[in-house]
Amino acid sequence: MINLNNELQNNIIECFENNSIDYIFLPEHIEPKDKPEDMHFLIAESDFKLAGKVLESQGWFSWLDPDNGNLSKKAKIWKLVIRGMFNPIKGSEFLVTEKHRTPDVIENIAGSLRGQYKQHQLWNSGTRVNLHNHIAYKGSHTVDKIRIDPKVENAFFNHKIKKRGRVNLLDHPERLTHHICNGVFDLSGEFNQNKIELCDSLYNEIKNDVDRLERFHEHLSDIFYAASEVVYNCVNQKEYIGMRKKLHKYDEY
Repeated sequence: MINLNNELQNNIIECFENNSIDYIFLPEHIEPKDKPEDMHFLIAESDFKLAGKVLESQGWFSWLDPDNGNLSKKAKIWKLVIRGMFNPIKGSEFLVTEKHRTPDVIENIAGSLRGQYKQHQLWNSGTRVNLHNHIAYKGSHTVDKIRIDPKVENAFFNHKIKKRGRVNLLDHPERLTHHICNGVFDLSGEFNQNKIELCDSLYNEIKNDVDRLERFHEHLSDIFYAASEVVYNCVNQKEYIGMRKKLHKYDEY
């Protein structure tokens, strides 16, 4: 069930709409360290920087610079402050005697986001919003996220629907595709009961719709290649929990 009554969420959507930002709200997207109140939005690449700036103008705070994925100046200073809090004497001595090294230490704290995929995280009132410039999932043999086939991502935007006439959401074939990939890759094959019921519901909505079912098959083929039938059979037979293991056993995947 998609909740569209959250005030912060509604404010974000209103900001995006007022600034003509092309977005898709991903209400059931889950990442391992997410809290229940966290939100995820897919933002068109051309609007990605603007989306972050618009939210910052509305009081959202960002730790990372969206241009390069490095910690923002505010965040670097805060990180240094936190270090000093845990060891104030050494922290003070360092700033006085080694001030020429301070910028280097700050830079060493900073991490970076590499590749085509970028995620911009912002905070407000204890809530985190995650802006994604592309649909990407954690690789099987790496912690880095790998961008999905652009053809599939384009379909996500081209077939998006408006809920209650005001919020952009994925249509059923794309939504089902997304949640399968989210479970298989990001959650390491974990499908909780809510996710299983959601996937079953979405599949039941499209299985008798020729056009939507064909789109779903195309997405699976573009993502899982020759193993797409393995995934489809798991969905058809409601075998979500064992899907990742079956993919690992599949020789051509």
